[in-house]
Amino acid sequence: MKKPILIAILLSILILGGSYYYFYILNPVVEEPKLPKKQRIIIQKPVTSIQPKMVAKAEIKTDRKKEEAKPMEQKKVKDTKSKELLKEKDEQKNQKEIKPAEKEKKEVVSKPKRKPNFYSLVYVPSNGAEVVKIKDDIYNKGYHTVKVGKHCSKDAVIISPFTDKWEAEYVLKHLVQDTGIKEFKIIAVY
Repeated sequence: MKKPILIAILLSILILGGSYYYFYILNPVVEEPKLPKKQRIIIQKPVTSIQPKMVAKAEIKTDRKKEEAKPMEQKKVKDTKSKELLKEKDEQKNQKEIKPAEKEKKEVVSKPKRKPNFYSLVYVPSNGAEVVKIKDDIYNKGYHTVKVGKHCSKDAVIISPFTDKWEAEYVLKHLVQDTGIKEFKIIAVY
């Protein structure tokens, strides 16, 4: 009966020692410093305003006779200033009269560009009998959107639709390599 009690005591000591080693040596608990709940931070603004200096009354007084200009000189100065102002106003009126006419021209000339719905490749052969033959030849080479239609009231071979112009150019480049027909043109359809 002494052996089981001894084993239980040893096991409990081993468990306590392991927990001590794990919690206090491997992962020690670090207590963070506690800050006060309410802190008041006082920010002092730098003094940027300049207070006017006090000047003695005796220094402010000066001779008024010396500072005042003669009435004739004042009239001459006013006349020259008024003439200059009138010239400037006339120039501004002339500029204002010219500018609206220019704006009207710009508004009339500029038109918003419409975006095309799609692009197509069109070939109008000289002989109307060739249209079906060329269409079948192009269809057999893998261009399945080819059809016969009218372009400028003439029978034409039309390959469409292409959403972008670069896509139409890409297909045109390969179509010229496959068929040897260089007369295809890219047309935007609005």
